Amino acid sequence: MKFSSNEFYHLHEFEQLALDFKIKATRRVIEKINGKLEVMYDISGKMTDLDRFNQQLAGSLVIDEFLL
Repeated sequence: MKFSSNEFYHLHEFEQLALDFKIKATRRVIEKINGKLEVMYDISGKMTDLDRFNQQLAGSLVIDEFLL
């Protein structure tokens, strides 16, 4: 996941959003690259919850990129 800035509060917001969608998100790697946070997560949950979560992420203004 690549955030639009290097502000660490984005991690808390993302992880709270995951909890709101009943998704387990475990941080694996955090890096600052070119002024942006890049974070690798292990994600798990029910497929329907994951689909809704992914739709929410796609519309986020603070997330530049995420891969499944």
